[in-house]
Amino acid sequence: MARTQDVWGAEGISGRVKFLLLAWAGMPKTSFRKNSDSPHYGDEQVNGVAISKNIYNPDWEGFYVNAQYGELSITNPEPIATDTGLVNPVPDEFLITRLAASVSGLAWETQFIRHSNVEQVYDQPVMTEDVLTADEIEELRDNLQVIHAHFKKLYQGDKNFAMDIEFKITETADGSRGSLAIKQARPCGWIKNEYQPGLV
Repeated sequence: MARTQDVWGAEGISGRVKFLLLAWAGMPKTSFRKNSDSPHYGDEQVNGVAISKNIYNPDWEGFYVNAQYGELSITNPEPIATDTGLVNPVPDEFLITRLAASVSGLAWETQFIRHSNVEQVYDQPVMTEDVLTADEIEELRDNLQVIHAHFKKLYQGDKNFAMDIEFKITETADGSRGSLAIKQARPCGWIKNEYQPGLV
């Protein structure tokens, strides 16, 4: 039987996250909705996938993120038409990682591995230079921290534990920037030190 549960705690993040546990591929699958309303996920401004671990250097806290404009698939993208012919869309790929700063101890840093090559979405120029704004990356990071901590405790995860999380920037009726929505998450039982980035 499906159930919902509050995840949001005293981490200083506004709002609440609820999740619905469902059966999927032999393991629990978790769907998140911010607040009580179900957002409309048609014509998303951004779609993305995050791993709640620094897969390049697991000894440093961090998150591995792929984000793409609109609803273009990250895992199995179809070629898109451009002025120079068909090209395979590439997402923004980056780490949000906590590194030693020169004078202030540890500080969060966004390290881009590659940038999206998409210039138009829904027949309009893309709205932002990077797929996610700096504020959205910060909000995503806060969400990922809460989700990782909650489920690591729930599943009694070890140092290799990580969550596979899907997120969106939602559509708006007036074309303004939408809001971050965590769509679903599930444990990554396959995370290993030899994991190859770029294959999410």
